[in-house]
Amino acid sequence: MTAVQTTPPVPQHAAREQRVSTVTGDRLCTTCSYNLVGQMVLREPHYGLLIVRCPECGTVASVQEYPLLGRWANRWGAVLAALYFIFLLGMWPASSGTIVGMAVGIAEEATYSYGRYLNDLQAADQQAAAASPGQPPPPPPAMPTGRQITTIITGLTGGDDFAKWWEQQDQAATFAQAGGWRGAVDWLALFLWLPAGLLTFLYGWFWSVALLQFRRRWTLVWGAMIIALALLFGIGPYVTWISGEVGYYMDAARQQISPTVFCATVAFSVFPLLLGLLFGRPLTRSLVRALLPPGLRGSLALLWTAEGLKPPRGIHRRR
Repeated sequence: MTAVQTTPPVPQHAAREQRVSTVTGDRLCTTCSYNLVGQMVLREPHYGLLIVRCPECGTVASVQEYPLLGRWANRWGAVLAALYFIFLLGMWPASSGTIVGMAVGIAEEATYSYGRYLNDLQAADQQAAAASPGQPPPPPPAMPTGRQITTIITGLTGGDDFAKWWEQQDQAATFAQAGGWRGAVDWLALFLWLPAGLLTFLYGWFWSVALLQFRRRWTLVWGAMIIALALLFGIGPYVTWISGEVGYYMDAARQQISPTVFCATVAFSVFPLLLGLLFGRPLTRSLVRALLPPGLRGSLALLWTAEGLKPPRGIHRRR
């Protein structure tokens, strides 16, 4: 009698790994530190465990975990999320306020030369009014830039009340005699656009990374909201410049120059803000690649996956 050894037949419903879901959060491979976000979560057929395979090195990791901190983990997470939300809400007016503050400072800085000229012009006018008929009038004042004034508009004959003296002047003609926009404005103040633009670019960079849940084109909408709030903050000083009372010579200089320079500065701030919003994320990814070792880049994979990019690779450990 011959015994025949046979293998058991393979059932038709052969056990296979079933896809359950995908990894939605940052999870690093324990072997090569590759970020497993976006990988398939499978159910292992023998024990029924949930696993995920690393596409880099093939390491199998279980995704069944048990909380170590109990309820306090979720509570602290909620507290940190609320603090972060409050921080972002505070950064919005802070960004707009910084833009307005720099614009106001530059707008006032540009008026100092013209303000000193008005002060000298009033003093020369008073000297001319007080001079005796036989004495020659005092020489006309000059702009701090060296421009000479050919004529002096006669004003109040006595006292030092600048407001009354200024009301009697042809203000447009006085501004033109000072050189107009080319000669009366202290254009050296516009060198302050360089640090102002750099700071505004850094604000755009910050918001580009802080709003990772939005596509970059939608962050431009947030940039428009920052500028809109800045313009709202700027209504106060703008109205003060154009309709406020003139008490001394700097008030008159600001009334003629500051509104235009302020608007120009805010308009200039739009460009570095947009550049920061558009290029903040690529610059951040470049810095991460340049400054962090490969094993630590996986924890920042959200900088890549938020825009549909492949996360940076880790380094396989030597076996």
